[in-house]
Amino acid sequence: SSLLKNYLHYLFLINICMNILIPAAGKGSRFDGHYDSPKNMIDVKGEPMLVAAARSLGLDGPDNTLIFVLPENFETNSHRTIGTHLQEEFPDSVVLVVVGETDGAAHTAQFADKYIDNDEELFIANCDQIMHWDPKLREEVFDKLREHDAGIITVESDEQKHSYLNLQTGQIIEKERQPGNMALTGLHYFKRGSDFVSSTRLMMQSGVKSLGEYYIGPAFNWFEGDAGFYQIMPEDISFIGTPDDLKVYLEK
Repeated sequence: SSLLKNYLHYLFLINICMNILIPAAGKGSRFDGHYDSPKNMIDVKGEPMLVAAARSLGLDGPDNTLIFVLPENFETNSHRTIGTHLQEEFPDSVVLVVVGETDGAAHTAQFADKYIDNDEELFIANCDQIMHWDPKLREEVFDKLREHDAGIITVESDEQKHSYLNLQTGQIIEKERQPGNMALTGLHYFKRGSDFVSSTRLMMQSGVKSLGEYYIGPAFNWFEGDAGFYQIMPEDISFIGTPDDLKVYLEK
C-alpha cells in the first residue's frame, strides 16, 4: 500500500507541467561601475548570472518550461547574446525581450501572459539568487506549497534588502522588516498561473506601488485564494543581487 502510494505520487510529480518564469528586465543599476557586463551576463563561477540562477533551480526538466524576460539593449545587443546563450543551455525555453523600461518585476512578468495566463502551475524566481537545495528538499518544498493555491518560500532574516511576510496580518511588505522576520526569497508559486496574472492586474489597476515599483511579492496581497509559505534555511540560498553579496558568494 505504501509502495503504491509512493509510486502514484511519483507519477503525479512527473506529469505536472510547470512554467518557470524569471523576469530579468531590470536595469541592474546597483552593479554600475563594478562590472563592465550587463547584470544578466556577469560571470558567476563560469556562467552568466542569469544562466547560473536558472540552473540552480534544478527545474529545467522536459515537463517544465523556462520563460525568461530580458531588457532590450540597443547599444550592445546584449539581449541577443544572453538570449542565444539561454536557448543553448535550455533548448526548450522561451526568451522574451521587453523594449523600454517596466514599472517593476510584476509589470515585467505581464509580458509573459501569453505563456502563463492559464491553469498550469507557475513558479517565479529572481534572476540574482543561487539555490543550494537538493532534490529531496525541493520535492518537500513543492509538496507543501501544493497544499495551497499559492505560496512563497521564505528565509529568516533581518536585512533591509528583503521583502517580508508579516506573520500577524499575512501582508507582504517591500524592504521593511516585519514581525516574525520572515523574508521573501524571491521564489513564488501559483497552482494556476492565471491567478498570478489576475492578482497582478488588480494590483497595477489600483496604482499601489511599493517603493515606486510593482514588485511580485505584493501581488499576493491581492490574491483571494489560499496561500501558504515554506521556510528554508539560510544555507539553502545565496543572494547575489548586489556587488557585495556577489563578492561574498564568489569567495565561498
